[in-house]
Amino acid sequence: MLNVGIAQITPSRLAVKENLEKIYSFIMPIAADLIVLPELCTTGYVLTDEEACALAETRQGKTIQFFQEMSDRKNSVVVAGFLEKEGEKLFNSCVFCLPKQEPIFYRKSHLFYKESAVFTPGDGEFPLIEVKNLNLRIGGMICYDWRFPEVTRMLALKGADIIVCPANLVTDVWKKVFPGRAVENGVYMLMVNRCGDEGELHFTGKSALYDPNGELLVEVDSKNDTAITIKIDLAVARNKKINKYNDIFGDRRPEIYTFNNLKLSS
Repeated sequence: MLNVGIAQITPSRLAVKENLEKIYSFIMPIAADLIVLPELCTTGYVLTDEEACALAETRQGKTIQFFQEMSDRKNSVVVAGFLEKEGEKLFNSCVFCLPKQEPIFYRKSHLFYKESAVFTPGDGEFPLIEVKNLNLRIGGMICYDWRFPEVTRMLALKGADIIVCPANLVTDVWKKVFPGRAVENGVYMLMVNRCGDEGELHFTGKSALYDPNGELLVEVDSKNDTAITIKIDLAVARNKKINKYNDIFGDRRPEIYTFNNLKLSS
């Protein structure tokens, strides 16, 4: 069994120190193997280019050191969104911190709303993180990436047991889709959202975990900062059989999934 921690917080815009203090107070009491925080949880979401440049950090910055130290102290995998810089480029990124190991990073591939005015899109290297001591494989995406079914399928085919999605969501449309993504890929799907308002945007909370059968295991409310844990059975995600004759991956026929004969109307 894997103990999953969901940390739904409302970050204060531009207040990195304050947000890290809040995250510390939230995460330290959680006893979990895997703890997931929202997208851009250290800076807030609605940022001008100038504000983002001032707040962004490299992969060797204090924010990453903070999450790595927390992972080491708690002996937990910690996943968190942060604002990354490399040279002149800014990225909406996510860090995966494993105890006593080098952190792993992912840069958001599909930019949403006004993000393209600030961020450079990632290269589509959706990560699969193997945690050997937990016999766990984690797939990662960020927020708007969920809209594209290819992402979940690629991660599932790589062997993900659970796909985590730190997010800053402003609608509930994803709730119609996540159960289907879980069923068609036989994986756990975890969305960790934030609450609160920034400018014209209202963030909807309701962080949720779905099992490989599309059943809702837990959902947080829409308004409150919340830290909860729930146990999941990884064996359920690794059994792709739906009866003694059929296997959802074994029955795939990639050779016929082609667009060669597709005719598009002009």
